Amino acid sequence: MLARLTRTLTVATALTAAAAALSTPALAQKKTASKRTDATAQADARAMERYRLTPAVLAKLARVQDNMYAMLKADPSLVKKYAKQKDESNEEDEPQTIDAMAKKLDEVPELKRAITRSGITTREYMLASLAMFQAMMASAVMEMPGADKSKIPATVSANVAFLKAHKAEMDRMNARNLEIQKLTKQQEESEDADAEQEPDTSGGGLR
Repeated sequence: MLARLTRTLTVATALTAAAAALSTPALAQKKTASKRTDATAQADARAMERYRLTPAVLAKLARVQDNMYAMLKADPSLVKKYAKQKDESNEEDEPQTIDAMAKKLDEVPELKRAITRSGITTREYMLASLAMFQAMMASAVMEMPGADKSKIPATVSANVAFLKAHKAEMDRMNARNLEIQKLTKQQEESEDADAEQEPDTSGGGLR
């Protein structure tokens, strides 16, 4: 879960299906039988398109990353905890709304603290992260030959310009994200090595 959430903040995210994310983000694309759910998804899509990235927001997102890094550095066992939670989760039950995703963050005390101590709520953290991700994808589309930039919402275009103007900060966030991924990978490799060294006490090898 942790790795999936932090990947929304990295500049190195693969920019696939970018065109679909401009006017109808992934949160609004999934068809549902419930009109209420569909209305919520559309409201989330509008919220993303209207959310304006600012230096203050960027600073808070960067602090969240720093807190996550410090948290994992101090307690590497959290990697196993998050990995277990991910294994036990059902992909079909993954939250599809901003409120549901924020609630999912609230269920992990360490992760919630890393966010709220940065001066941002879990809901705004998700909204800001998704708006940033949307702007990165929009930027990729805008650079395509023949792209119709007029179809990109004004706020999304402003967020694209903002990210380009704050490339240095984004590069630092990307570097921190890579450090988080490195810590996660090191812990996972250490656990795999320990598992391989454990003796087989099941008796399965006896004849």
